[in-house]
Amino acid sequence: MVLASVCSLYTALKDDGADSGNPLKQIKDYGFEVGGPIVRNKAWFWGSYGKQDISVGILGFTVPGGDPDDPADLAPDITELDNYNAKLQYQPVTAHKFTFLYTYADKIRNARGASPTTAIESTYRQTGPVPLYKGSWQWIASDRMTIETQASYVDGGFVLDFHEDGLEDVQPLVDIDTGQLSRSNARSGPYIRPATEIKTDMNFFLSSWLGGDHQMKWGVRWRDTPFDSYSTRGGGVTARVDAGVPDSADFYRNNASRRAMYNVSAYVNESYNRGRLRVNMGVRMDYQDDEALPASVAANPLIPDILPALDSVSPAVRIEAANAIDAGGDAPEPD
Repeated sequence: MVLASVCSLYTALKDDGADSGNPLKQIKDYGFEVGGPIVRNKAWFWGSYGKQDISVGILGFTVPGGDPDDPADLAPDITELDNYNAKLQYQPVTAHKFTFLYTYADKIRNARGASPTTAIESTYRQTGPVPLYKGSWQWIASDRMTIETQASYVDGGFVLDFHEDGLEDVQPLVDIDTGQLSRSNARSGPYIRPATEIKTDMNFFLSSWLGGDHQMKWGVRWRDTPFDSYSTRGGGVTARVDAGVPDSADFYRNNASRRAMYNVSAYVNESYNRGRLRVNMGVRMDYQDDEALPASVAANPLIPDILPALDSVSPAVRIEAANAIDAGGDAPEPD
């Protein structure tokens, strides 16, 4: 009896046009890898490319002249994932090995946020290309000591942009009765998040000294991670209507935030083993400098006297922090 009721309810909902979600239009997933030696026993390379292309139809929105009852005529919500990778290794002699790594990843969407209360023109275009460059040098100094130095740069960031470029000067419209957002929206971003890092780690082994085995680790790291963020409201205003009659409006000034931050850390760890005895000693130091940087924004285009342009929106504020740890346990390595 319960099963029959559920089936009857499901059939009734389907007859009324209910659906389980945006219908899938296509999924494409392809890529390749290639690699091999460049110089025998000295140099190697590897590379790959991968792409995912996913498209679904957005319920309630059709292409111009399309049939709303035909899934093929629904406006597409496209997601594309692109990935590139390349790696090169060179080992001129046994004691030295150099590695270079490059990766690139991007996520692209053409209609993020589409819903029954958000029209297509009020959705976001998303993109966020993130290339990574990383190099390392491994040195086997002796049968007791190894040193590795790494340097990397990540050009991170993303933006949720207007659905079309021309909508930056168009005011979003909200219908109070239905909650429907149409005409335009806002740009969230770009968020600019580069990261630069240099670090060195050393391992030293000494056997049968003072009746036991010693392992010593030390390392230093420098990391720079500035962060800028911006936002823009279409036309500088969000307008509201009630039953088609103008009701109220919110006025906006663009937003800009700029911050700088870097940190330096170092650690030393000593481990001694003799029979069942194990002794760990370690010291770590961390220093961080965080600063809010000056920024500027333009005046609201409609009420510049009330919302004028601003400079140094974020007055320079600096926060410094230092920490040192002296512990009998293992000293954690820098992340």
